[in-house]
Amino acid sequence: MPNENLNENEIKAIFSLLQSEPDHKEQLIKRLSEFYNKNPRRVYNLALEYFGVLPSELIKIFKENQNYLQADINKYLNLKNPSLLEGLILLAKIINSKSKKEEILELFNLAREEFDKVMDSSFEIIQKAQVLQIFFFKTLGFKLEKIKNPNLFNLPEIFKNLKTTPFVMAVLYLIFIY
Repeated sequence: MPNENLNENEIKAIFSLLQSEPDHKEQLIKRLSEFYNKNPRRVYNLALEYFGVLPSELIKIFKENQNYLQADINKYLNLKNPSLLEGLILLAKIINSKSKKEEILELFNLAREEFDKVMDSSFEIIQKAQVLQIFFFKTLGFKLEKIKNPNLFNLPEIFKNLKTTPFVMAVLYLIFIY
């Protein structure tokens, strides 16, 4: 199923031009990188379908993206005591390589501000969990789903679609309560 943000015909045209227009290679690679950042798996699969064996220019794009994620993973693993929120941010970046930490934190902080309006800091843990349940499920309208797609683990998508897995909801509870 094609992605609305991914013009497969343009990508195939870029593949064709890479072979026939070497003078424009730099511009073509730059444009292809933009598509790759939107949907790495789909562009990779289209490249395999088109070329059979990947040209070195494409391998370079794919490796650069992989190195970008590897740097984020290494940074997370080198933290002495990484927070659950940092883990959710890393997971969002793995699922969608164009996710930016600042945007994820802004979204999380907006939800946190709304939650803080209904939370009393003197509440015990059980009371906080009850308030959080009302906040997530009644106020925001969250739904729990079985693990079917990776966006159920992606923080921006979770708050956009108001759907997640029970595990991620448990992690959100921990983050919000503490």
